[in-house]
Amino acid sequence: MKPDDVRQTRLKKAEQIAPPLLDLDGQQYSTSYQFEPNPVERLLGESETVRADFDSKTTKADRLDYELAAACGLLSSILDIFWTKDFSLSMAHQVGTDDANKIVMKFAQRLGFHGDDLTKAIRFLERYKMPGDKATAAMGGGLQHHLRDFTHHPTLVGLFFSILAQFTGVVYGTDTDGNAFGERIDPAEGFVGQDFVQKISLGTLHWFLHLISDFDGSSNNAGKGTGIPGPILASLKELSALPFFVNLRKHDNAETKAFTVWLSKLFNGTAFKDSDGRPIRFDLRTEMGTTKLLLKQAGPVVLNEVLVRVAYSVRRLLTIIKELPVSEMKDLMQINPQTFLPFNNRAISRMLVVATGVFSAVDIGQAAIATRFGKQTSVKTFIAKVNIVGLGRFAVAVVRDYEYLHQDIQEMYTKYQEHVSVIHRPYIQVPILAQASLSARQQELLLSLEAQLIQADILTTNQTKQLPLKQEWYQTWHNAIAARMTLTASAEALLDDFQEEWHQSSSPTWLYALLMEAHDFKGYVPFSKENVKKYRGLHYSTKWLTAEFIPQLEARIPVNYERLIKTYERERHILNNRGKTVAVGAAVTAGLTVATAGTAYLFAPVIATAMLGSSFAGLSGVALTNASLAAFGGGSLATGGLGMAGGAALLATGGGAIGLASGGLMSATSLVFSDARTDTLGLMARLLTILSTVPDFEDRQGAIEQTDKNVLLMIERLEHDTTMLHEAPTDEIPVKERKQQEKISGRSLIYLRRAHAELNKMQSKKSKGDL
Repeated sequence: MKPDDVRQTRLKKAEQIAPPLLDLDGQQYSTSYQFEPNPVERLLGESETVRADFDSKTTKADRLDYELAAACGLLSSILDIFWTKDFSLSMAHQVGTDDANKIVMKFAQRLGFHGDDLTKAIRFLERYKMPGDKATAAMGGGLQHHLRDFTHHPTLVGLFFSILAQFTGVVYGTDTDGNAFGERIDPAEGFVGQDFVQKISLGTLHWFLHLISDFDGSSNNAGKGTGIPGPILASLKELSALPFFVNLRKHDNAETKAFTVWLSKLFNGTAFKDSDGRPIRFDLRTEMGTTKLLLKQAGPVVLNEVLVRVAYSVRRLLTIIKELPVSEMKDLMQINPQTFLPFNNRAISRMLVVATGVFSAVDIGQAAIATRFGKQTSVKTFIAKVNIVGLGRFAVAVVRDYEYLHQDIQEMYTKYQEHVSVIHRPYIQVPILAQASLSARQQELLLSLEAQLIQADILTTNQTKQLPLKQEWYQTWHNAIAARMTLTASAEALLDDFQEEWHQSSSPTWLYALLMEAHDFKGYVPFSKENVKKYRGLHYSTKWLTAEFIPQLEARIPVNYERLIKTYERERHILNNRGKTVAVGAAVTAGLTVATAGTAYLFAPVIATAMLGSSFAGLSGVALTNASLAAFGGGSLATGGLGMAGGAALLATGGGAIGLASGGLMSATSLVFSDARTDTLGLMARLLTILSTVPDFEDRQGAIEQTDKNVLLMIERLEHDTTMLHEAPTDEIPVKERKQQEKISGRSLIYLRRAHAELNKMQSKKSKGDL
């Protein structure tokens, strides 16, 4: 089954277990589903332990391979510096001209010419005529007719039109605007054959020998006159005469017209000039010289290639011989050549990228230095010193390695899906507790109360060693919180704020949630792993809360704090059974997120994201949460702040609601700062307390039933993830981490099942009227 199909199947199951709409107290709340990574995915993803271990049959390069490849590239680049010359069109034209002189002389001598005078040799070959010369005037005269007349092109197209002219008496080419046309010639004067054999002979053999005579200029200007276009320029000219380009020119396409003009300038030498300002004709001689110079540049590039492939083969062959008992020559015949041949595998592909990359880097570096301190510092000078062939080979190597990388990523993704279970499961937002959520103002009240708790504890601290550390911790905590929201400065003013919020709110559930948070609050939680020992021994007292603040609060607001906390502790005791707790890590809170539009979250809130998420436009998911956490901690570690972990610690001091226990967003941090009580046990206990203690639930039975369905779905998903975690290969999840996560998952399942049992009891009592 495809991942998307599995995803949709799970969504349907979730909808069956948790209905999409719930009516509560006359209001309807929608149950939405947010697809987030499962515990294993978070374990591998956020801790950055996903390793690109692909198919074991695929050979991979290791460090020694990289070093050998780099050494090959360096050695070849040094040879390139001393072996190859700077590239330039003027040099290419001169090299091509020298070779053209030799070619013309050699052909003339083989055909019966005696001597070594180039002018006479060209005149000797000029006796091989062809019809195209009779259309010189129509095709642009002496400077352009070799380019415009297709019969003067040393290509298959040129050969075709040469034969065509023999049978039709028409020479085809282009006019000044680049439009194709035909010029009829007199067969009696145009060197047209009389019969079929003669026409074929003149159209092929004479055509070839005539091009040789025009190859190196004419007898009037031997070696310097107008030559013939090379295959590249001739092909471009032929393409420009196709109907497609002609139609573009008819519609006043400036670029097409400019291209046609540029081809003419290339041939007549006005497009490029040498350092002395003399024109450089881009004819067959220049193309020959360019090819020769590039082939010389290819020498070090080919050497680099050979060295890399030899190094690859020798190293692997020696390894095989060392591992296998090779005592005779026949033993070598048992070795599979595919195990050491340097072709079609990921390792050699990556080694070639490294080798060619080093080669090009050194080559470009020396070209830049030589240009900077040379006589000419132009871009053209720099380009002339760069090995173009080397750059081309590097580009090919990168493209080839990209294909392997793309394939590897696909394989990794498939393997990740099959063995590590990236099948997403729904994070259930529980609408039944929407009215118990903490608004931004209520969050300020909670954090203000916690600030008062810390201040009261500091005032009653008698140990001189602990006092400075407590003050230091509080200052850091307070500055980070105060930078994001306004805290009430005094206890009396805080009581007034509580009373005002009580009268303005439509439901009392926020106060119950807030007081349980205050009960679970733990001061002096370390901001990072580095200062765990520093703050570990600090004693925190809650006497001020129960002795002073709560009595004054109860005098103003009808709330029974003692009954609330007793119920909460009783629920914890029932769920715990043995008094054990389990920290919420990557495998806990298998989907519970209490949310409502416009407010923060209650038991598993993403407080940082809720308060700061709007500051990070374009981010979402884990990236948004991490950015918000770092901001809450006063910025990243690099900028002097507390970083993501510090931000989480600041929030974690608030217990379950402010501790970011949900969603696995801070799974690693929750495990480190386990004193924050971000645990499944506390989470379930608070749920049960809210459902059994908070008054004025018009549809308490519906709320209990909906919560039970969500807990069942959490159990189902966590059981599945635990199975997938157990079956995941050890090379993907280390044994130690696997056991730790399995232990967490196991304890979480126990608490979830016990919560399910308690919810069933609640439903039974409610139906009997006992609740």
